[in-house]
Amino acid sequence: MEFVSVVFDKSLSALLKPVGRQLDYLYNYGCNVNELKEQARKLEERRETISRQVEEAIRNAKNIENPVNSWLDKVKTNLNEVESFLSDGDHQKTGCSNGFPNLKLRHLLGRKAKKMSSQCGQLLQEANFSAISYHPKSEATEAALNDSVYVPCKSRDAVMEKVMKALRDPTAKMVGIYGQGGVGKTTLVKAVGRTAKKEKLYNVVVMANITSTPDVRKIQGEIADMLGLRLDDESLIGRAARLRQRLEKEKNALVILDDLWVGFDLSMLGILFNDDGENDISQMPINDVLNSTQNNLKPEKSPVDSVRCKILVTSRSKEVMSNKMDIRESSIFSLDVMAEEEAVELFNKVAGVTEDDPELKSLSAKIANKCAKLPMAIITAGKALKNNKSKFAWEIALQQMERQEIVEVLKPVEFSTKLSYDHMQSEELKSFFLLCAHISEDPSIVDLVKYCIGLGIFQGVYTVKEA
Repeated sequence: MEFVSVVFDKSLSALLKPVGRQLDYLYNYGCNVNELKEQARKLEERRETISRQVEEAIRNAKNIENPVNSWLDKVKTNLNEVESFLSDGDHQKTGCSNGFPNLKLRHLLGRKAKKMSSQCGQLLQEANFSAISYHPKSEATEAALNDSVYVPCKSRDAVMEKVMKALRDPTAKMVGIYGQGGVGKTTLVKAVGRTAKKEKLYNVVVMANITSTPDVRKIQGEIADMLGLRLDDESLIGRAARLRQRLEKEKNALVILDDLWVGFDLSMLGILFNDDGENDISQMPINDVLNSTQNNLKPEKSPVDSVRCKILVTSRSKEVMSNKMDIRESSIFSLDVMAEEEAVELFNKVAGVTEDDPELKSLSAKIANKCAKLPMAIITAGKALKNNKSKFAWEIALQQMERQEIVEVLKPVEFSTKLSYDHMQSEELKSFFLLCAHISEDPSIVDLVKYCIGLGIFQGVYTVKEA
């Protein structure tokens, strides 16, 4: 009898629960609707907060986490459904009609309100994101190493092969390339950097332009951008320490320092070497130091790890590399002018000369030779004459080069630049060119626009937005 009673009580309880839930929908219809309104209000406030964070992140060129975008989409759909539900005319029909409330409609709407309120609550719980956005992988390296005019040729390929071999040598901490201005050192090291990345020789490849007047803060910033690192430190030493910490997270890295004129303190870039080229033992974990002590301070390393950070330097002076930077003789390579056929091929490519232009082809060979077979001069002259395929214009340019060769007022690269300037199609463009040359090697686009507006270079333009 006791067993029957227990079974009866459990069965009755199981029956009463769903009945009670259905009655709750009916009698608490108004409370359920008010609860839905409150949950929807909280959800809307949370959505506005996260939307503002998303907009700020987008303005700062950050990517939005996928769960955040997904949540915003779900919230938008949910709130639209809530708005549609609350504005439904059926709510007006739940009151008394002929003295009796519409029980069926109150039950239906009360149940739906309860369910939608629960959905809003669930979305509020999901809104506790650990992160809204993230910095995308830096494309600064790709931009720095990009070069659309590189033309593989025997003279360049031979030097590049030697440089790549030196970069694979675990005993060489630094590699140098020297040659006169305009010979193509920058173009070559960019190609080396692209090849090193493609072959996965180094985890990271970064590049900075040193110039004759090095701006250490700017150089630090260029490298940091390529590493995806934000440098908030004010002091140069603090910024160098942050760069070192970031570089230490990589198994190995290639740092390209272009256009070195004098010695440069690598420690300001977070790079330290011992005299023998190994990593500084003061930076090693204590366990590695203890182990290395037992092995005559020669810890076992794989060939790749023996020099974690390798430096590739370009300069016009071999002495700067050997005397100021202590690069060993076997790791320094000379880059000479192009062979005659290579120079002509490069000029034809840049100027757009084809087999259908026999007269221009004969002139292009002479112009390329007058550019002293220097890639920079050839490219500059080729671009200047590209949009003017008149034989007369090319003959005039050649005559100017021949006269220039006699008086020797300008060097080939300088004269090619002047030729490019003379062939610019408008005075506005010429003024803009001179402004760029006057400001600095890497002027800010925003600054250039402001100066152009202030100096009246852009006619009829008075605001940055119009420019």
